[in-house]
Amino acid sequence: MTCRHIIVVGTVLIMSALLSACGREPSVDIKAVKAQPKTFIGSDTCRNCHLEHYDSWKTTLHSRMLIDVKENPHAIVADMNPELIRADLEKIKDKLKVPVEDIYIPDPAEILYVIGTQWKQRYVIKKGETFHVAPV
Repeated sequence: MTCRHIIVVGTVLIMSALLSACGREPSVDIKAVKAQPKTFIGSDTCRNCHLEHYDSWKTTLHSRMLIDVKENPHAIVADMNPELIRADLEKIKDKLKVPVEDIYIPDPAEILYVIGTQWKQRYVIKKGETFHVAPV
């Protein structure tokens, strides 16, 4: 191989390396990511790397299965009237593990999250350090 060939091959290799780096996202520092607190990062963070999956998911009801009531107070579609709820529970009292009068029905102001959207909803409340799905 002549000196000219070595220079051409070297130049091609350097240019290839430079061009392949153009437009790439910086690599992820795995150690830094693992050192962060283990918290929910949210769907929007996933969208950054998984746009096609995010867009597909976002158009389904699955994307609205857990709704923060503080962000969307209209998420609660049921009438949270304790008398009506207890009347419905009376109809199925033989299937319940506790008496109807022992079931805790939360005030709408206590509800943190709604699970479900259209056909069936459950309500997440927090008592002490524990989350519960209501009625409890």
